[in-house]
Amino acid sequence: MMQVHLLLAHPSVSDLDEFLARISKVLGWPDLEERESSNYLEDRYFRGVVDGLEVMVCYAGSLVSGNISDPDNDEQKDLPYWVELKSDLLSEPELIEAADAIVKMMLLPDGFLAARLILGREDRRIDY
Repeated sequence: MMQVHLLLAHPSVSDLDEFLARISKVLGWPDLEERESSNYLEDRYFRGVVDGLEVMVCYAGSLVSGNISDPDNDEQKDLPYWVELKSDLLSEPELIEAADAIVKMMLLPDGFLAARLILGREDRRIDY
């Protein structure tokens, strides 16, 4: 399964619920299911399927892998929300292209700040 990780923020949003409401409105997402897990900040995250993509939304500090996604790392504090997109149907380049189009055509024009996170031995952040 291919996946893309986005770090996001919006100047009018101050918590996860407001963020989810804003991104859902802009992208036309239906309600995502709230789930509980002690692995996530505030012990919760949201998950659902939208247009064939599995979507997960949480605070960025919830997922720790390497150094950029470390919640104590100042490099990601400006983009406190994490959106993960997964697909069995799209190749990695196709999923990246789809995520880039969503960010550039829908999120940035609405005032979102965004970066794509590449997880690996050394995490890399690519700002839009």
